[in-house]
Amino acid sequence: ATGAQEFAVWDGLTRVFGAGAGSAPDQPDDGIEPLTVRGRRSTEQLQPLIDPIPITGQPRLETLKFGKAPVLFKKHEREQSILNNSPATFDVSPNQAADESDDLHEIGLLGSRSVGKYDDAIRRAAESRGLDPDLVRAIMYMETSRGHYGTFPEFFGSASSYQPMNVRPNPWQRLGVSADDIKNNPSENIRAGAELLARIRDRLPNPTPDRVATLYNSLAKDSVTDYGARVARLMAEKPWNRR
Repeated sequence: ATGAQEFAVWDGLTRVFGAGAGSAPDQPDDGIEPLTVRGRRSTEQLQPLIDPIPITGQPRLETLKFGKAPVLFKKHEREQSILNNSPATFDVSPNQAADESDDLHEIGLLGSRSVGKYDDAIRRAAESRGLDPDLVRAIMYMETSRGHYGTFPEFFGSASSYQPMNVRPNPWQRLGVSADDIKNNPSENIRAGAELLARIRDRLPNPTPDRVATLYNSLAKDSVTDYGARVARLMAEKPWNRR
């Protein structure tokens, strides 16, 4: 007999006598019972519970308060998301170079007076939107200590934004506060500012004070600005509490 014939005989004997009682020939012995579907080994893979996020040809998505939301970078797109209260993510990266120091135009006395004068309204507005009242105070301090240059335009009704939160009637009157109240009613002006802060916060994956303040000052920004860094420092130092 040839070597091939001898091998065939030996292989046949092994199949007959080597299998255990009740064993099926050619059954893989991997120690794990295979999954079967109607008697066949399943080749299907479990599907993920959440569909994978597309990364080509579509906006990047993040999971925030709204669930999956497109990441928006352009100012007008972010503005429309805030006004319509539609799902979106705003990316603002850290910026170690942002300057948190005060400014030559910053008159702290004006900022502290405004915060003290409107503190009750600040508390109410912050509580209604789940904000840290010190964030609202810091924004007001910034806007009134540096925004004194807008006093005369406001007096003549020609300003584009109004104190004490430096809110623009156009477009933010669509947040539920009339243009007239933004201009003439400080409590409603503060309420509009708080609403804007809350809607910005809801769209940031990591809504730190410097990021929220950066976008409050300029919706187009994609990294923390000097303004945002200064607000964060004011929150920590609370200069309005100084006597």
